[in-house]
Amino acid sequence: MKYMKNPLLALCVLAFIPCLGICSSVFTAHVLQVGVYDNGNIYIALDQTLDEPGCSSSYLEIPPSVLGYKQILATAQLAYATGKSITIKTGTCYMGSPSFVGDRTGFIVLKNQ
Repeated sequence: MKYMKNPLLALCVLAFIPCLGICSSVFTAHVLQVGVYDNGNIYIALDQTLDEPGCSSSYLEIPPSVLGYKQILATAQLAYATGKSITIKTGTCYMGSPSFVGDRTGFIVLKNQ
């Protein structure tokens, strides 16, 4: 118990260390395929592997319950159609692949290159 003398100090220190190595990185990738499963989930295949802890993969699966679902699909389709890259950061795993939580921990952005 000698290490628990000041738990408030420990919590403050931990609050200032972002992610502690458990958050995915930000990646720039090209969309290789984009589609929708018959259950409504979006499938996006990338040319890079996303390192979401517990489910690193080169594709994403996004269920319709995720906020911004239609915008994610539109961004991926536009990136595929134009050959532009996307910058992406996921926030969770879904069905064994990286996905979005819907709470601003992740994003997808179309790049102009």
